[in-house]
Amino acid sequence: MADGLIRRRVEPTTPPQVTYGLTEFGRDVGEPLTELFDRITRRLAD
Repeated sequence: MADGLIRRRVEPTTPPQVTYGLTEFGRDVGEPLTELFDRITRRLAD
């Protein structure tokens, strides 16, 4: 997609099948965000 985080693949079937996934950049960005969200969630549990 335009932001480079998500890829979209359309299969030419009937009906069309659309698959979404993270690009390499999306995975790189997602890792630190996941760690941040995990830390926040642990702090909220206290």
